Amino acid sequence: MREWLVQNFYLVYAGVPIFLGFLLLKKFTDSASNSNFRRDPHGRSETHQPFRELDAQLKAREQERARGPALLTGFRTDAPPHEILGVNPNASATEIQRAYKTMMKRYHPDLMGPPGSQPWKDAQAIAEAINRARDVLLKK
Repeated sequence: MREWLVQNFYLVYAGVPIFLGFLLLKKFTDSASNSNFRRDPHGRSETHQPFRELDAQLKAREQERARGPALLTGFRTDAPPHEILGVNPNASATEIQRAYKTMMKRYHPDLMGPPGSQPWKDAQAIAEAINRARDVLLKK
């Protein structure tokens, strides 16, 4: 036996780590398949609700983007500031900022068309009204 080991040392030297690696891999895959932790098709925990809420939010954002840019007709730039932003007259600063960001994402001139076009100019006027409304409401 000893002579065989000496003559075939390279087989033993290479074969033992491979065999041990195979045993470790088999142990970990067997223990993972026997666990009670169930997963959904996306690999997340079935009971973890924040992921489902996040998926719903992402789907809503994708649907909003699919609608394209907002229509510019019917927007009153001469309305009171709280009506332009769509908030209460006594809204907090965080509510004003949230409404401002939402409106700017919707009516930003760069989303409406190439610079200099009529939709871009209309969106520019709307963006100026939104900025003015935010400044007035935040200075209160």
